[in-house]
Amino acid sequence: MGVCGSKAEIFGSKDAEFTMKIQFCGGCSYRPKAVYVQKEVEKIFGEKLAVIFKKDLKVTGNFEITLFNQKTGESKLVHSKKNGGGFVKEDNFDEFKEKLAEFCSS
Repeated sequence: MGVCGSKAEIFGSKDAEFTMKIQFCGGCSYRPKAVYVQKEVEKIFGEKLAVIFKKDLKVTGNFEITLFNQKTGESKLVHSKKNGGGFVKEDNFDEFKEKLAEFCSS
């Protein structure tokens, strides 16, 4: 779901089994928060999961994380700042990691 256009960056293997899209507000300085999630996820999942940053070109307040299973086409929104999730950070990363593990094991 695009918001007034966006710019994407891709990290990891194009052959990864799973992809995580982090869509974030371009005018809100949220990129460092996306980088934190990317680095932590890489430590856990390595080449099994690729990460896409999708930066909104306007101020949106978005910080949405969606997982995609490349084999089945299944997708799931696993985190939403706008739905009350705030940001993924050190103090709530274990809960976020459980959501990732559950999706990636199904």
